[in-house]
Amino acid sequence: EIALTQLGQQTGKFTVNCTQDCAADFTKENLQNYDIVAFYTTLDLPIADADKEYFFQTWAKQKGHGVMGFHSAGDTFHEYEPYWDMMGGTFIGHPWNSNVKVTLINHDPENPCVQPFGQDFVIQDEIYMYRHWQPEKVRVLLSLDYARSPTGSAVPTEHGYHVPICWVKAYGQGRLYYNNLGHNEASWTNEAYLKSITTAVDWMRGLIDVDTTP
Repeated sequence: EIALTQLGQQTGKFTVNCTQDCAADFTKENLQNYDIVAFYTTLDLPIADADKEYFFQTWAKQKGHGVMGFHSAGDTFHEYEPYWDMMGGTFIGHPWNSNVKVTLINHDPENPCVQPFGQDFVIQDEIYMYRHWQPEKVRVLLSLDYARSPTGSAVPTEHGYHVPICWVKAYGQGRLYYNNLGHNEASWTNEAYLKSITTAVDWMRGLIDVDTTP
């Protein structure tokens, strides 16, 4: 909350309002005040059914609206299909714990959203694997380099070896940006990570173009 609020203030590009009271604040009426909704959440959220339906079926698909997911957003609404279908996947485990340095491969280094990361990028953070993963619906920008990212436990191979880290997608006429990074506090002061977030905001506001072709 602090990092995003400060990022908006420092760049002058956006204003952040934070809430931990979804029941009161995540409503059809209140959503009219916003262009972007960001999730840094866990498990089921106490949002009224009517407000959930409006958000996923209408608000998030409208032109000029964007949805951002950071880290644990992938660990939210595990069994609610409209959420994971929009977000891109659901957490199943993190064989790469928060004390492990991992290497990320940049699949689209000219893409403005991940240009700050360079061709590859080393960071210490907790890395998820996903189920309900639908690569045909997203453009993967960053993924894990297995050879340079040691694990201390067995990898659940039944879910495959591709470990996406950051992706974008078109959602109706709306736009989605997800980034697995953000478990460790240090990630929220990482210049490349913050620049990626700022660029995604510019894209959602229609200030720049970003290729979302799967």
